[in-house]
Amino acid sequence: MFKYTFEEKQTYFTPVYEKSGHIYKDAEGNPATFMGSLNAGDEQLYVGGGAINKAFNMAIRTDNYDTTLFDLSTNIHLSCYMDCYNIKEEEDLVPDKYSRTKYLNKINNEYFNSKKAGTLHHFDEFKKGGKFENNPYFADMYLYISESRLTDFLSDNLYPGDIFIDILKTKPYNNETNKAMIYCVGPKGRRSTADNFKEAVYIVGKNIATAIYHYNNKIDTKKIDYVRICLISGGGFKHDSVSHIEVAECIIKGIHEAHKANINKQAENVVYNFAYDNDVFRQAFDNLQLL
Repeated sequence: MFKYTFEEKQTYFTPVYEKSGHIYKDAEGNPATFMGSLNAGDEQLYVGGGAINKAFNMAIRTDNYDTTLFDLSTNIHLSCYMDCYNIKEEEDLVPDKYSRTKYLNKINNEYFNSKKAGTLHHFDEFKKGGKFENNPYFADMYLYISESRLTDFLSDNLYPGDIFIDILKTKPYNNETNKAMIYCVGPKGRRSTADNFKEAVYIVGKNIATAIYHYNNKIDTKKIDYVRICLISGGGFKHDSVSHIEVAECIIKGIHEAHKANINKQAENVVYNFAYDNDVFRQAFDNLQLL
């Protein structure tokens, strides 16, 4: 079972996480226990900068004066990629924003030979003795590799569309249900056709739902039952000839079709909650007339 809900207009943007005391409702109307929120990330794989990525940085940090999350998130996301493709860290070349291009080139070369497409990788470096055991922000991490390689959208050496499921050590805003950030770099439309851009956004929607399906199917994970979705690739990444409503339609269609494909394999209890963005998600859903 899965369900779609839509946030109403507020004075400010829909928050990336609700504060302490807020109760999310699962698909059956019961209190949800595991909320993941989608972050529209950056090719440099950091959490921070501007727009929604900045909001996540502010929500995840436990100390307003701590500036380490920005660089740490690049290091950890890149290290997760390297672990997935069995790329070894070179001596004196720490995975960071400066070495990122070199390591991503190696990762890209391994993609077609690795048979990783369509799989979920567990980055097991957060346990006792692991490389990132003592980092202050991330408790665990999974990476879903897109089944479709978005070759027309290579940007700054990163192919968009892969999905990180970042399990958080400290629950944002002291709400115990706020347990994960779902980090994805969306496609940029400026160098593609409108149709190719829409197809790429559809694939992102499909990847989000498929990543959650694989994660929830693991026997050793707590199940995600509530996901807040932002209008990924609907801002500066959007193709000029594609409307915001069309972007929303592609995201919803991708999520919906992925769930329809997996529904017979496992009955899921997941709510997809769409952030308010000039009500484009609700309009898109009405346009699609999904069954």
